[in-house]
Amino acid sequence: MDLNRETAMRLWGVFFGKNTNAVDYAGREIRKGAYNDRNSQYGWNVDHILPVSRGGKTADHNLICCHILTNDEKANSFPLFNANNQKFKIVKKQNHYEILNASDETNNAELKKTNSNNEVNFYDAADGIRLYKKLKGMQNKERWIAYIAVRIKNISDSAIVEFIEQVFNDSNISFFIKDLFGPGFRTDYNDDLTILIECKVPYKENVNTELDKCGLLNTYLYNNFLNNGLISSYDIYYYINCYKNNKEYYNDSYKTRQKVLNDINKSRMYYSSLSNRLYINELVRVSLIGKPKTNEAEKSGEYYSYDYYFPKLSKDLRKEGEE
Repeated sequence: MDLNRETAMRLWGVFFGKNTNAVDYAGREIRKGAYNDRNSQYGWNVDHILPVSRGGKTADHNLICCHILTNDEKANSFPLFNANNQKFKIVKKQNHYEILNASDETNNAELKKTNSNNEVNFYDAADGIRLYKKLKGMQNKERWIAYIAVRIKNISDSAIVEFIEQVFNDSNISFFIKDLFGPGFRTDYNDDLTILIECKVPYKENVNTELDKCGLLNTYLYNNFLNNGLISSYDIYYYINCYKNNKEYYNDSYKTRQKVLNDINKSRMYYSSLSNRLYINELVRVSLIGKPKTNEAEKSGEYYSYDYYFPKLSKDLRKEGEE
């Protein structure tokens, strides 16, 4: 998405409807006709809520219309900044960021709630100790971890690897090239690559979230990268393991990672083509929320083949490949 005049006018309509005059979040008056006009006292433009320098995306959920001076005063500050003699804080709300007025008493409770859930000010002793006590209370609780292994053969463009990193950008990612194969087996980056993604999955809350990411990747790999010859074959394995507590996780997580990698090797010979499919283990299968269940007949070993694609995206990707 380009931050051009067309985008700005569309966003104005989203925020302010048909109004030609408005007030931005800092209380400054702006006028629709003064877009990007620094000579006007009502000049405005479009700003990223979470700065690009902090990983903010140029997407509607991360853009806001505001006065040029407000934008200049906020700049790349995060999470606290001042604008129009007021204090503001950028806070995370589920999967997006918002700007709250830290000077407004009505937002105090919301800010405290946000701080306790998402951000910790380690320069505040009370905030730091509060986090420690919270974590201490979680040590003996079950810990659910997702392991997602993506094996791809004959990658023609390293941008595909970076694309996968972006799909799972909130997770720990490891790359295995030669480690995966026995002595004497020759391979290199362009021949066969396995990517292992590890992430926390609060039970019944994020099972679908990570599955959706796997479905998205499956859709792109099959309908674009594979069809356009950018890869020759792939497999995706989505494996969830439940540890009784943190101690068990720290002691056994390495074994689980090795198991997931070995599952790929056991499923087919090193030199064979892959099946271009997504597989899920039993714990994922029984935890699916609002998703079609797999068929017992589709089971291979301890994994189930899971045909999960995004239909509209699939169609659009095929069109992209034809252009």
